[in-house]
Amino acid sequence: MRYAWLLALLNVACLPTPPPPPGSDAGQGGPVDAGWPEAGPARDAGIADVAQQDAAPLCGPQTVLFGPECPEEGCRYGDSCGETGCGTFLCAQDGTLQCFYDEANLCGGCGEVDTSAGMPGAVCGEYSCGSIVCNADQDATLCVGDHPLNICGGCSLQIDPVGLPCIDDLDCGENSACVQDPNAPLAGRFCAPGGPCSSQFDQCGTGETRCSRDGERFICFRGRAPTSCGGCDRCILYQAEMDQRFGGNYIRIGTRAIIENVQRSPSRNVLVFDPLRLGEGADALPNATVYILNEERQGFVLGTFARAADGRLPDYIESYEVPDNDFSQGTWFVSIHDSILGMISQGRLVVEEGPQDP
Repeated sequence: MRYAWLLALLNVACLPTPPPPPGSDAGQGGPVDAGWPEAGPARDAGIADVAQQDAAPLCGPQTVLFGPECPEEGCRYGDSCGETGCGTFLCAQDGTLQCFYDEANLCGGCGEVDTSAGMPGAVCGEYSCGSIVCNADQDATLCVGDHPLNICGGCSLQIDPVGLPCIDDLDCGENSACVQDPNAPLAGRFCAPGGPCSSQFDQCGTGETRCSRDGERFICFRGRAPTSCGGCDRCILYQAEMDQRFGGNYIRIGTRAIIENVQRSPSRNVLVFDPLRLGEGADALPNATVYILNEERQGFVLGTFARAADGRLPDYIESYEVPDNDFSQGTWFVSIHDSILGMISQGRLVVEEGPQDP
């Protein structure tokens, strides 16, 4: 009997614990890791640290670049670089040290430019005779070279005093006045445009001082010395009636080219356009030149007729030196040719006969 009771006690002690009722939290300590990996590769802690180091930037303030374009100590982050010297070594997206912003400013220097005075090349100043330039530091612009206008209202300082020297207005006649060049205060006084010429330019007293259309030249118009025709009368040797092309936009019918002798000894011949009838587009001629050419298009270059880019306007007071040549032999033409537009006007030279203009 005693053995039967002990056996029953042992069986009770070995019975399993019944499971908790459904919905109960009793005995639950979270999900148990069964040893299977979750989604994604398993990563070792040490390997993860190395990967983070590999992903770190390869370039920074301490980066040094060595190469043929760098000094012996290398090119460093933040150093200047490039052909202009205005670039800076910085880190590129691929983690390398590269030169960025290698561009000079409009003055040829680096950095911003103060253009409050104007842009380089622009006209400036009280008299509009100055020009905008860059300063020595290449970081700002300034106006230089402004000065009073010359006697013809232009900016040229190379105005020849071709007028007759004078003391007062009485020496210059009714159409002129005795003036002083504002840019040459130590020079003598002379007759203003419209007055008589200096005898140095007009021994015969037939000339008159006039200004060029652009205001940059002061000329003794029709001044001469005793000529090869004898005396002081006008001595026309050849003339050419210039034709009209481009619908008269540049040179119009009625323009005449004249070759005249203005000095017997030593002989001096000049060509003038008298009269010169211009079309509306004449002042915009790109680069027109005056020639005397034969039928084979060989001959003489006399000079610039007009060049718009330089502000050189065609002008009736312009004269061109003509070489001593017999233009009665063969066929010769006065030609105005533009390097872009081609032949602007042309006229055949003929020997002057009969009465001549004064």
